[in-house]
Amino acid sequence: MESHDISPDLLFEILSRTPLQTLGKCRLLSKECNNLTYESRFMQLHSARTRTLSGFFVQSLRRNKYNSTFVSIENPHDSKLISLAFLPNPAKIEACSKQGIMLCSSQYPHETQYYICKPSSKQWQVLPNPNPQCSTERIAMIVLRLNPLRFKIVRFSKLEPKYDHMFDAYPSTLQCEIFDSRDWSWKQSVELKLPFYERLGLKPAISVSNQLHWLTSERNVFSFDMEKERWELFPLPNPLCESEYCNYVEIVEYEGKLGSIFMKEGHGVELWVMDEHNKKEWRKRHVMDMEDLEKEESKSCAEAFYNSDVALIKGFYKVIFYKFKNGHCDVVRLEEQMFASQVFFFQSDWEPTDLGERSNQVPKYLAYLQVKV
Repeated sequence: MESHDISPDLLFEILSRTPLQTLGKCRLLSKECNNLTYESRFMQLHSARTRTLSGFFVQSLRRNKYNSTFVSIENPHDSKLISLAFLPNPAKIEACSKQGIMLCSSQYPHETQYYICKPSSKQWQVLPNPNPQCSTERIAMIVLRLNPLRFKIVRFSKLEPKYDHMFDAYPSTLQCEIFDSRDWSWKQSVELKLPFYERLGLKPAISVSNQLHWLTSERNVFSFDMEKERWELFPLPNPLCESEYCNYVEIVEYEGKLGSIFMKEGHGVELWVMDEHNKKEWRKRHVMDMEDLEKEESKSCAEAFYNSDVALIKGFYKVIFYKFKNGHCDVVRLEEQMFASQVFFFQSDWEPTDLGERSNQVPKYLAYLQVKV
């Protein structure tokens, strides 16, 4: 039965009672189902009926130590129950999924140790180390299936640039390794050779349709297909990608699609969305008036989207859930973080998950290095 054979009210009732594990599949049924699940009223009711945790992990670096806080407007009381204190050492969040699975890392004297974990059930699992001869430039994760769990991690590491001719533009070469939880091992993948001036952005990758995206230093989008293990570069909407047009550019996820936001002083913030990834065609979806927000936080811009009409804004010792369609703001204070460097959208149930291998085990050779939190 097609979704249009069901009344909108009945569809709303069915989907709002659907477990998080199944909701992702329901979004693929039709455009109507997908759009419905990103509405504010739906997310609020779905969170209450299924006790799904929805919000953002806000991360900052202070005194050479990463600090993270979970913030939510749907689950303010449950927010206090979620942290990364259960991990064996202070951890940095590397990637986060909509299924509640997180990739973290801890820095030891001679290496970086990676963990896969589920904060809601306080489970964690040490991962095998990638090639120690190369330093990690970027790392990201995609969860392919929750039960049984299967995920993939891609790691781009730095190699020294090779000069063929003194005056020729030379590529910036990145080694690519992929970890597949099915095999529980890393494997070497394609080698990336980007143009000399092209560098991947520092912000976490945007995951859409099993593809990972970074904004580059030249205001292009770098896309890596985890299934085909191929990469490509494509431009932002023209002429918006020109530096003289706007003073803030970023890529985001919006309603499960790749989006891009642009801000020019006095002109608000424009949100463009790529409805069909294969066609690489951008369409303007919203122009957000930030005037109402100026009273709460000056010179602010959207960092991420919580749902179809709520944007997350970073502030000084706070983050703001900004309902840009009516100008309403929900402010969440950050007691220990002056300014967030990274934000990660997080959704999770509370059920334990089999993370694979032996959960909650620290390698013996690292046990003596544990730092009590």
